[in-house]
Amino acid sequence: MKKPTIYDVAKAAGVSIATVSRVLNDDPAVKPQTRDSVLATITAIGYRPNLSARSTGSGRSRWVALLYQNPVIHYIHPIQQGAVERCRQDGHLLSVHACQHTGDALVDEVLGIVDQLQPRGLVLTLPLSISPALCEALRARDTPFVRIAPQGLDDPSARVYFDENTAAAAMTRQLLAAGHRRIGFLAGLPEGHPQPDERRAGHLRALAEAGIRPNAGLLACGSFHFEESIEPLRTMLGRRQRPTAVFCANDDMAAAALQVAAELGLRVPQDLSVAGFDDSYVARIVTPRLTTVRQPLHEMGWEAVDLILRGQAQPVMGQQRILPWQMVAGQSTADAPQDTR
Repeated sequence: MKKPTIYDVAKAAGVSIATVSRVLNDDPAVKPQTRDSVLATITAIGYRPNLSARSTGSGRSRWVALLYQNPVIHYIHPIQQGAVERCRQDGHLLSVHACQHTGDALVDEVLGIVDQLQPRGLVLTLPLSISPALCEALRARDTPFVRIAPQGLDDPSARVYFDENTAAAAMTRQLLAAGHRRIGFLAGLPEGHPQPDERRAGHLRALAEAGIRPNAGLLACGSFHFEESIEPLRTMLGRRQRPTAVFCANDDMAAAALQVAAELGLRVPQDLSVAGFDDSYVARIVTPRLTTVRQPLHEMGWEAVDLILRGQAQPVMGQQRILPWQMVAGQSTADAPQDTR
């Protein structure tokens, strides 16, 4: 009996071959109903992916694996696109995996991917890239890997990052230059989190430089999620002496600030300036368009794969590349109201 092919899957599921490939690569951009339909078809006809493209003529693997545990599409998708583009330049293939476990089970899951795929190297995105146990396990296997991770983490492996601390300080300075003195900050990480919060640190550094002591009532955490930001923002913006500006550690939380401002009858930016971080698609679709910091996600994916293909992703003393960030001017920030200066 003839073995089912990817063409058979595409025909039976009523989708393109490219869509089947994206499902097999666990592309987060695929609609859930499409993913479920393709996976059901794969199971029904007994299709098994062909990994014969595993090696080049030199015997080296043609696969690079990108691993993620953060399902936010506007984080992982640009990284994936950059990684795919760099792979194509050298005739390599990108295999994308959504890791499901934590702790020892996570390490076993990743090592299972390494054993099955035997990739040329791994690209680890947050939060996988800050797991000491995972990094140590990959070093023990002598598996090349590159971490897409913030600065402030002491690990000798290859890393691609940008200076989040300086970028956040620059945004705070911009708000200070506009006359704002009561600036709220909505962090993505709770205080005391084991991962260094460079965005919070940069904000506080800029305040200190301006001689402004941080006000606990103007600091909160939204865990990088829209829904979890609503209540902290209601509390912050409902204060008798509310902030005249709010700087949020990502664009999803800044979008939540726009919603809460509307609930409270505050005009943005006339009554309240709102700034974000990342320059995700959210920053471009909300009204007003967010003032934000552009995180070079696409470039980080490209550079991470480049390190692997150039043989510079050694588990110990791998190279590090720091990428530029960019301030993006929107319409969500303005000078502080005259009566608050």
